Amino acid sequence: MQIEQVTSYLLQLQDSICEALAAEDGEATFITDAWQRPEGGGGRSRVLNRSYRNTYEILRVAYELVGNDAALREELRTEGDD
Repeated sequence: MQIEQVTSYLLQLQDSICEALAAEDGEATFITDAWQRPEGGGGRSRVLNRSYRNTYEILRVAYELVGNDAALREELRTEGDD
């Protein structure tokens, strides 16, 4: 499995979760904060600080890929060899 496939799947899952939570509230919107690490990796946080119908107080749905990109690629490559 390629790291890009995993990343794409998890970001789509994050989007789906946020869409479902926003729909439950009716008017809530998430703020997106994407970031990168100089050492490799990065992530994207989606935060809702206030819901309009008081459905939620504070929500954070995060995706993080932290670590040495080459090491992660090797780990994913060798997992498929089992």
